[in-house]
Amino acid sequence: ALTINGKKRNLKKNDFISFAKNMEIGAKVIDNIFYNFSSNIDSYMSFIEKGYISDSVKKSYKELIIKRAKTLNLV
Repeated sequence: ALTINGKKRNLKKNDFISFAKNMEIGAKVIDNIFYNFSSNIDSYMSFIEKGYISDSVKKSYKELIIKRAKTLNLV
């Protein structure tokens, strides 16, 4: 796998920001990406709930999304 900001694991928001800046993505676009992700978390949860998967898998997916959002300081 490729690295982001020299890391493969334990990626934080600043790692993605550094990556985006290296790709010459503007600050406003970066802000919009994080805003869109954070504002759609409820939608993600709704899609998971409607899925035809077991309740335990639904719970795991929901926990993963919340964990990742917290890691990125989005919730």
